[in-house]
Amino acid sequence: MNRIFLSILFCSSLLSCDTKSPEASPQKIEPSTWKFQSEFFQIELPNDWKKEDPASLNTFAKFAASKNNSHFILVIPRKLPEIPGIETPDAFALKRASINIIREADKEFKIEVEGPAKIGGLVAQSVVASGVLDGEKLQYVTSYLTSKNIGIQIVAWSPYSEGKSLVRETDKILANFEVINIDKHLETSDGEPSDKLNLKSNNKVIEPDKLKEK
Repeated sequence: MNRIFLSILFCSSLLSCDTKSPEASPQKIEPSTWKFQSEFFQIELPNDWKKEDPASLNTFAKFAASKNNSHFILVIPRKLPEIPGIETPDAFALKRASINIIREADKEFKIEVEGPAKIGGLVAQSVVASGVLDGEKLQYVTSYLTSKNIGIQIVAWSPYSEGKSLVRETDKILANFEVINIDKHLETSDGEPSDKLNLKSNNKVIEPDKLKEK
């Protein structure tokens, strides 16, 4: 938006001068991003990301995308358990449960940075970590947010050598992530924890049971 404003300001200063210039024909500006909206969230990504089939990566994922077949991201919204007399899990509890499951599967999993974040106007928890999947070292960026009885996990990963790029790309995507229609109940069937991901790496899908310790 600042760039557009500066362009308009610059053009206005030119028009205020005494010199005359021929009229420029209007140019069509192509959008640099694209959006996906589900019942509970909206996500916006740069044009160099492409949509993937979420079911190929996780049973409960509602959205998945990739960039250059090396950066991947998926969004998993789930209905949180509601037990009378027990407080609904918050983002921190969601993060802790997810990390515990990942650590059981990936003995090389190591948290590099973690802490609170603001995503979609909600207080969230974000984690930057590394791990080893089928002998390949990976960079993870995971985020957890809750609102009422809905929990949302946003999971991104890439080869570890491209970790800095993944963090930059994920930051841009999370900055425009929105939670919508949160008052509705998310209807999902009970099943395995959504943290058990099938992570796609090197153009193949790797099952969780193939997570190995070096």
